[in-house]
Amino acid sequence: MCAKRDSKSNLVKIPFINDIRIEKIRLTTKRILTVTTQILRNPMGAVGVGILVVFSMLAVFGPAIAPYDTSNLGEGKWSLPSDFATDAPSSAKFISLAMLPLVTIVASAVALMAAFKRESEWRLNKTLQIAALVASSALTGVLTFAYLSLVYYGEEYGFWSIVTTDWSDWLYPASVVGACLVMLSFGTKRRVSRKRSIRRWFGIACAVAPLAIMSLFLVVDFPQEHAGYPLLAGYVIGGFLLLISGMSFRSAYARPAAAVAKPDKGGVKFPAKTAILARGTTIVLALVVIITGVAMYLVENWTTHWMGTDSFEADIFSKLLYGARTSIIVGVFSAVIASILGAVIGLYSGYAGGRVDEALMRANDVVLSVPWLVLMIVIVALVGTIDLLGIILIIGFTGWSPTARMVRAQVLSIKERQYIERARAIGASDFGIIRRHVLPNSFPLVFANTILTVAYAILSESTLSFLGMRPVGVVTWGTMLSFASNAGAFSIGLHWWIIAPGLCIVFVVLGFTLIGYALDDILNPKLRKR
Repeated sequence: MCAKRDSKSNLVKIPFINDIRIEKIRLTTKRILTVTTQILRNPMGAVGVGILVVFSMLAVFGPAIAPYDTSNLGEGKWSLPSDFATDAPSSAKFISLAMLPLVTIVASAVALMAAFKRESEWRLNKTLQIAALVASSALTGVLTFAYLSLVYYGEEYGFWSIVTTDWSDWLYPASVVGACLVMLSFGTKRRVSRKRSIRRWFGIACAVAPLAIMSLFLVVDFPQEHAGYPLLAGYVIGGFLLLISGMSFRSAYARPAAAVAKPDKGGVKFPAKTAILARGTTIVLALVVIITGVAMYLVENWTTHWMGTDSFEADIFSKLLYGARTSIIVGVFSAVIASILGAVIGLYSGYAGGRVDEALMRANDVVLSVPWLVLMIVIVALVGTIDLLGIILIIGFTGWSPTARMVRAQVLSIKERQYIERARAIGASDFGIIRRHVLPNSFPLVFANTILTVAYAILSESTLSFLGMRPVGVVTWGTMLSFASNAGAFSIGLHWWIIAPGLCIVFVVLGFTLIGYALDDILNPKLRKR
């Protein structure tokens, strides 16, 4: 069927596209954008979206950037992680050391300029900001001079050798001095309220704590072969402490609700410029401190195998990237199958009622009476050897029961409403009522439940693989944990073989769960009223 031209408007008319459908598309697009905005404004939704964006990029681009092809599990000899193949280039070490002071210089300069404006809401301490600017500039100058000395005189005779050997322990606390001083500058104004004063002092303590943690490298002699882990932990904990410090200051200096609600002379709410500046500075400094720790760890453990090799001599980091794609594919497609099947059964059962509803719900009760994991184990044991498609179908066809019961309850409520009775009165068919009224009103609940089901599906695949019922020929996070457990990874020194896939599963499940709860808050009218 070809497109026709309207003689009056001289526009091409496309079949099946009329003004009503265009208006529906417009309203649907508007609602999707509205829900997306509400998810990003929701704290749980924003965190969940951030987590899933990272892992979605790993799933899409992970195999392409993986250093080694580990799509096949393969077989090999037992082996410990390979020794360092090459040392980190000096430029990488310079960048990882100088990154935090450079960012602190910019942050302290911006905060210093804001301090001269003397905002009545929150007066910043200029002395501490100048001290942060001087300390960060001095450290950056020393590192730059040392690096230029390395370039012109070499590693053995230049100033670089002094900095990286005799003074290396001083670099770690010195790198966070500027960031700690910048954070302290936000909390020097006294508070009258006791509760606000406690929050202020708690923020000051958290702002000073990273400097104390990194100073441990001056007094504690960590073993050289395990020095990377304390260094990574120190920077990561320090970054989170700075974030907590900024949140405490934000709470201590927040304007009262009555003052915020009262408009100023121009009729606009008072702009919390200093509070926004403090929040942005806190987030940037905390992220850079954590990134510095990760960069320093990679520099200190520069190797062709970032996380070592497993007992099959396969690169763990590459398997982690390949497993990201497979695990997310299993979770998403299994959840879609379970949600579609549960939605169809729930719609038909709730709308039909009577004996049909009774029969379907009693069958659903039988399925629900058997634990989901036990049911999957029985089915996998009966099937025997399974592949990736098999594990998707097993998880999908055993996980429909909760969705069916939830949709049935929603349909029982919808079909008693007045617009359903009016549709019946004008002669609408049952299929038309379901398609036009019941399904659209049930879809938000099904969609939110599908997001939560993805988390359960990923956990189910990981549990089945850990118990030995894993898909053949593919790498998933669950299969990595299964092989690591069988090989006794911790006992032979292969820590990342268990830690890396375990953390990935935790964060992905957390991301889907947070988005599911955020969608439930947004799309559920009862929760939205609260």
